[in-house]
Amino acid sequence: MSAPSFSKMAAPALERILTDLLEPDSAKIRQATERLREALEEPEGPQGLAELLRGAGRPQIRHLAAVLLRRRLRKLPQDLIDRLPHVVVEALERETDSCSRGALAQLGARLLLLGGPKFWEPLEKWIQEAARDPRKVEGALRCVGVAVGVAGPALSRRGPALLGLVHLALRPGGDGGALGAALAALGALAPILGPRGSGPVPVPEPPV
Repeated sequence: MSAPSFSKMAAPALERILTDLLEPDSAKIRQATERLREALEEPEGPQGLAELLRGAGRPQIRHLAAVLLRRRLRKLPQDLIDRLPHVVVEALERETDSCSRGALAQLGARLLLLGGPKFWEPLEKWIQEAARDPRKVEGALRCVGVAVGVAGPALSRRGPALLGLVHLALRPGGDGGALGAALAALGALAPILGPRGSGPVPVPEPPV
C-alpha cells in the first residue's frame, strides 16, 4: 500500500517539519530544512503553509509560516495569492501572539506591494473594525505600524483613515498597551503624511 500523497497531508506534514526547525539540534534542523525545500516544491505545499497561519497550535509555527509565505510570495500560485488576504484576516482574528500578529501584518503589507489596493482592503477592513474593539485595539494598531513600516508610501492614500484610528486610541481612558501601539503607529504614519502639503502631522496629547 502506497504512502499518502503530500497533497493530502500538507499542513500536518509541514507543521512537523517546522517544529523540527525550531529544535536546538543542528542535525535535525539540517534535515528539516531539506524536507521543507522538498515539501514546498509540491503543489500543495504553499497551501499547507497558509493553513498553518490559522491552524497551527504553537505561535512559533504560525509566525514561521507567515515569514515563509512572505519570502516566497512571488513564487506562489496566483489562486493562493488571491485568497491570502482573506486567510491573513481570518488568522489575525484568532491570533493572540504579538510576534505572529506582526508577521501577518508584514505579509499583508507585502500583498499590497505585490497586487495593489485590492489585496489591502480586507486587512484594512479588519483593522478598522478591530480598532474599535477594546479587546483588539492594541493588536490592530500594532498591525498599522508594522504594515506602514513595510509598505510605506503605498499606504499614503490610506494614511488619513489610519490616522483617525490612532486618534481614537489616544483618547483619555485608553489602556497603556493601546496607547503605546497608537504612538508607534503614529510614528510610522508621520513620514508618509507629513509631506502632503499640510505640514507635519499633529501629535495629540497623550492621556494623563
